[in-house]
Amino acid sequence: MTQSRIVVRRFAAGAAPRMATADEVRAIAARMTARMAALERRWVKSGGADTQALLGGLIFCQLQLPPWLFAGLCQRLEKQLPREPWPYHGVRWSMVEGELAHNPKLKVRQACENVSKRLAAYPARGSAGAIERSYYLFKGQQARRRPHNANRPT
Repeated sequence: MTQSRIVVRRFAAGAAPRMATADEVRAIAARMTARMAALERRWVKSGGADTQALLGGLIFCQLQLPPWLFAGLCQRLEKQLPREPWPYHGVRWSMVEGELAHNPKLKVRQACENVSKRLAAYPARGSAGAIERSYYLFKGQQARRRPHNANRPT
């Protein structure tokens, strides 16, 4: 039996990296196979429209491809496939919640103004009004995702 080349790192104080056991290597391979199969199912179910599944599969295969081929395929995909919006609503909601938690006396509008200033140099930037709309939109989506009886004692 050949020795595995996968190094398992332990983050405990003073623990040295060690070679993975055969069982650990098999477990890693099984997880990768399962994740790749899940990405394939997503891709097929979407009728070839799920760009995240396609890119995820490409990234899983990155080490099996020559660097030039991987880079070229990624560039080609970025040009041909439509851009999907970034999850700015969640980022903005989180920042507003942080402002409100840090200073409970703030009103939502004031927190949105602070967040607007803090996000000015980032892709999630927006006016205070845009951030407030994102905040309430995301907050409403979170409320709809929770089951109706989530807060009731059993």
